[in-house]
Amino acid sequence: MGLTDSADLIRRAFDIDGIAARYRAFLDQWDTGAPPAAADDALARQILLHTDWLQVVRWDPHLPAEHLPERWPAIRAEQVFRLLDHTIAPDAAKLAATLLDEITL
Repeated sequence: MGLTDSADLIRRAFDIDGIAARYRAFLDQWDTGAPPAAADDALARQILLHTDWLQVVRWDPHLPAEHLPERWPAIRAEQVFRLLDHTIAPDAAKLAATLLDEITL
């Protein structure tokens, strides 16, 4: 019996190409400079952003970088997510607070 090649084992155990495709789809949607057409306001954008992000990261086994291809799209996708979330969060929180105030009246 030969030694186990960890790179080969990872390729057989995980759909690396599929995971990368999910990150690229996230980037296609969010790394555009314009919010998605379905997002009418900051709260809607935040909800869509978080939903899309969670759909991507739930499929990622977060393998060590040495087992991933060069230019792994998760790095850029996480940067985009964090930047957009940081940008959207204050206005989304204000809108959510306003809506909650209206509901409790």
